[in-house]
Amino acid sequence: VAAATEATADFVVERGAGSATQLRLVRAGTTAQQYGAGPIADLTSIDVAPVGGYSTATLVVQPSHGYVFQMSGLAGDGFLRFGGVRVTHVGQTFLLMDWSFQGDRGNPQLLRAR
Repeated sequence: VAAATEATADFVVERGAGSATQLRLVRAGTTAQQYGAGPIADLTSIDVAPVGGYSTATLVVQPSHGYVFQMSGLAGDGFLRFGGVRVTHVGQTFLLMDWSFQGDRGNPQLLRAR
């Protein structure tokens, strides 16, 4: 969690048109996609990041839906990094989510953050 102006922040949470809660990508080299076509049971449903389908489009978030991020340039080593979130609650002024991150560089398997 960081300020929207933080250079290392990959995305920001904001209100969009019609009061929709959105994840807007802000760091160059970060792309994302919704995981699956609808709700997922829990964060462990996102065990491996998809190979393709990422974009820089803003994501409208919904409870029980998952989203996967592909990030480049984090360590300057040329390896892509992957992360995932599952939104649990969306309120007027807050967003709750579980998140996971890649355990090993170059490996798209995601591990739940503790």
